[in-house]
Amino acid sequence: MRDAAAVLLDRSGDPTMASRIREAIEQNDNSVYDLHLWRLGPGHHGVIVEVVSDWPQPAQAYRNLMGHISGLWHITIETRLRDYSIT
Repeated sequence: MRDAAAVLLDRSGDPTMASRIREAIEQNDNSVYDLHLWRLGPGHHGVIVEVVSDWPQPAQAYRNLMGHISGLWHITIETRLRDYSIT
């Protein structure tokens, strides 16, 4: 029950892997706005990343930036243009 609760509460992500994902994506003007990482099985993780940028790239560009991180199997990338009008 404890393991199921951790998955449902999005607590089972590997903090080291989350840091590696952030480091890979946060280059130039890219910022990780939201990141959800969870374990799918032994050595397999799923990730949803929302990237904010002045010049958003296609999702494949961000997947390529994470290509060296082993264990990522389900990758969803959301991109959006940085909005400077929000205070």
